[in-house]
Amino acid sequence: MIDQKTEIIINKKIAEATYLLGLNAHKIVSTAKPGQFVMIRLTSENDPFLRRPFSISGILEDRLFIIYRVIGQGTRILSSLQKGESIQTLGPLGKGFTIPRPDQKAVLVAGGLGIAPLVFLAQKIDPDRLNFLAGFRSAKDVIDVRGLGLKDVELNLATDDHSLGQGGAVTNILEDLLFKPGRSELTVFSCGPLLMLKQVVKITKKFRIECQVSLESNMACGVGACQGCAIESASSYDTSSYLHVCKDGPVFKSEALDWNKYDLKKT
Repeated sequence: MIDQKTEIIINKKIAEATYLLGLNAHKIVSTAKPGQFVMIRLTSENDPFLRRPFSISGILEDRLFIIYRVIGQGTRILSSLQKGESIQTLGPLGKGFTIPRPDQKAVLVAGGLGIAPLVFLAQKIDPDRLNFLAGFRSAKDVIDVRGLGLKDVELNLATDDHSLGQGGAVTNILEDLLFKPGRSELTVFSCGPLLMLKQVVKITKKFRIECQVSLESNMACGVGACQGCAIESASSYDTSSYLHVCKDGPVFKSEALDWNKYDLKKT
């Protein structure tokens, strides 16, 4: 875990209210793994007081990239920062994905901004062994990942309003894919809204497919001290009643969590 001053190399809008942030963060980059995150202090002032968590969305040429959406005061401040300015960045934090072996196939299932940590994971997988599924509300929300080193990866898109790709939920594409032969060789990796994740887990359980999920949660510290991102674990999986997204995750095996008791308000 490293706390370093990082210079902004890019901060541009890439979709509706969505930005790509690039940082010179060579110390953090040297140990970062797909699925991990960083905590960013947005200003030198005390407002906002707390750092904000952001998934690491990719690494190119020792530079760290983050995909984020403007949804509150903190991200509004972040979107106003310019190339050449600096922000304090702490990371890498959390436990990431278990990267599939070179002979395994992977299916990545993203919902909206949940695509962020999956882009970094996709950078580590042979495109010939990868299916990348992504769902968005509308065509204007679609995030183009080709600029993050994924030129040979094709997104299988779904949009809620039928404006691009297949209409409806991205989980419909997942279910169709798992009906095809050879599904036992697959591992599914997913990040997105709670309801989407619950459906992904339901589908992969039906097909007896291994599944890893990355959870989104509000965090105050990022290291497990504040207990603010606690979630209930499955009693059959862990002896403790609670796990913490920041230090036990944010990536979990799907069977580690009690999906019936997950607090919707924390997503």
